[in-house]
Amino acid sequence: ATTAIKNAAAQPCVSELAGEHRRGPFPAAAIGISYGGGQKKPGNLRLGGPEIQNVLEDLIKNKGIQRLAGFAASGFATYAPRTYGCYNRTMEALLAGHSDLRRNFKNFPWAAMTFNMGPQTVCFPHLDSGNLPWGWCGVTTIGEFHPDFWRPPVIRFPPGATILIQSALMKHSNTLIRDGETRYSVTQYSAGGLFRLVENGLASDKKRDAEAKHDPALKAKRDAARATRWQRGLDMLSHQKEFWPQA
Repeated sequence: ATTAIKNAAAQPCVSELAGEHRRGPFPAAAIGISYGGGQKKPGNLRLGGPEIQNVLEDLIKNKGIQRLAGFAASGFATYAPRTYGCYNRTMEALLAGHSDLRRNFKNFPWAAMTFNMGPQTVCFPHLDSGNLPWGWCGVTTIGEFHPDFWRPPVIRFPPGATILIQSALMKHSNTLIRDGETRYSVTQYSAGGLFRLVENGLASDKKRDAEAKHDPALKAKRDAARATRWQRGLDMLSHQKEFWPQA
């Protein structure tokens, strides 16, 4: 996986992506399904021209990338089974209603993934506010670097490790690495707009809210759903006693 991303990062079309963005000063490219930011309907992410698309397609066909993606999904299913089920059901409903959409991997919970292609990936402190608030994002770091350089990290995150975080709620970043070291990362996630779309019966909030203006029963139903959504999200979270009864 490291070699595949390193080779991809060396491609001219990827180098052209270099420059500072809200997550950091390194090239990043995404592939998968997204909805939000003014999109009229969900669609397959399209970044740049066919050259970058071919690079991304080759990455998700790489066996090493597929294994690390599958490992993250297995961790998600193990430690957050109810949230994992919500993600899977959302993806199934989305694909049933939009045959043009394509998953990165078969039977996979996340809609999209981003490759942070370094070669020294150092993220700014940030929130991924467009993601589902109680949802989980899978992050895998790879490369050749010492995980304990500079200040002691809150969470030790060595090469090859995977972490699951609530990226919309937890401000996250990573530390600097030393000169000559490399760090890449792969992030898997689903845009929050996809969940709203499915909950609305594959319609936008704008459309359903417009309908609710002329339908008191629908408005009451939508208001009630909004008022209790936080509780439904909270109920999906796991407790340590589910895994360690003596805890």
